[in-house]
Amino acid sequence: MMGITADPNAPVEEIKPTLQLGNPVKLSEDFTRFDAQVEETGDGVYTVKVKGYGLIDPEGHAGESGTEYARNVFEVTIDKANNKVVSVVNTTFGDTKGFGDKATGEDYLGLFTDLDSTNLDQEIDTVTGATWTSKSVLAAVQAAINAANE
Repeated sequence: MMGITADPNAPVEEIKPTLQLGNPVKLSEDFTRFDAQVEETGDGVYTVKVKGYGLIDPEGHAGESGTEYARNVFEVTIDKANNKVVSVVNTTFGDTKGFGDKATGEDYLGLFTDLDSTNLDQEIDTVTGATWTSKSVLAAVQAAINAANE
């Protein structure tokens, strides 16, 4: 019978929490309230500034958190020749730490890689507990796709 022997010198790997996904949202949804401001900063590279939870304040009590809210800023790269989203990177986080930041990590932003940039009928899940920030990401990606397709 073979037993399992633990190596006390083996590196300990951090266990990452599982990303809890919520409701799917189409990229074609109306994200006007997120007030996306998009600028092409390179060939297929777009810097997009969008409002998040704190600036939209859907429940009227964002100011109670003591957080100084700002726009979420994303760099969205699109391969125009192949009509694919290459990457989405959060460069400035302006929402509630511990909540909204769940939707700006690599696990969530990686869901956008290889999306067809000609099809806004695709659905992407929001992150449970960070729905508004998730939608700000969707608004940023939508704005970059629209700019790439002009």
